[in-house]
Amino acid sequence: MKYAILILAVSILAGAAPARAEVRADVEAGDKARHGGAFKEAAGLYTQAIRSGHIDGAALAGAYVKRGGTYRDQGLYDQAISDFAAALKINPGLAEALNGRGLVFAKKGLYDRAVADYGTALKLKPEFAFAYNNLGRAYFYQGKFSEAAASFENRLKIKPRHVYPMLWLYLARARMGQDPKPELAGYLANAQKGHWIYQAALLYLGKATPEQVLDAARKGDPHKRREREAEAYFYIGQYYLVNGDEKAAAGYFRKVVDTGIARFYEYTGAEVELRRLARAR
Repeated sequence: MKYAILILAVSILAGAAPARAEVRADVEAGDKARHGGAFKEAAGLYTQAIRSGHIDGAALAGAYVKRGGTYRDQGLYDQAISDFAAALKINPGLAEALNGRGLVFAKKGLYDRAVADYGTALKLKPEFAFAYNNLGRAYFYQGKFSEAAASFENRLKIKPRHVYPMLWLYLARARMGQDPKPELAGYLANAQKGHWIYQAALLYLGKATPEQVLDAARKGDPHKRREREAEAYFYIGQYYLVNGDEKAAAGYFRKVVDTGIARFYEYTGAEVELRRLARAR
């Protein structure tokens, strides 16, 4: 009888191994689909993994986080929140789930809840650079520019060569009435220079034109051109806003919204700025 039970157990384990491999393949294929912008396909692949019955614990929580991210990318915010909650039920200390849910709250305009989730994520994972970025943007959307600047500074302490947080730090400082150009120039001395976004930093320093920023954004992978243009419109709009040309700024922010790429931070930022400009009239 003992041997029969042992043989059965070995047989079950042997059968489970291919199933687990298939689940891993689904998750990897989901990652690839999401990276390529096929969010609905990615969600389906993650769903197969979740429903397979062959993952649990950290792997299952991770699959929920990934699917929640694809739901967010599609604008399915309530479904995304449900998935992040499922991940947190499995692992309450999962910083990535808190960060993901914070992003959804920010998209819904629930900035206080977003800030709370980012703050908890950073307590759990103090070197979580992505969460510092998101926390800074949530504060920026609220008009809390001092807190935003502090968050972007913390982000740059972790990864000091990335240009995007440099731009947001510059914008937060400018909205505080400061002159952030020397600080930005200092960061840029050691920044990654191969990416087109470097031109936006040069624009803020008076060393490039809006046309040059757009030209840089339009080069490279043609499938990503619209996405780069959306970002470029936002940072050009901010350039005009900081320099007092609200009409030109609003025009560029509307261009961002017209792209329809709602999953981008710059899209949310453009919506926020258009509402601010409308209230100021």
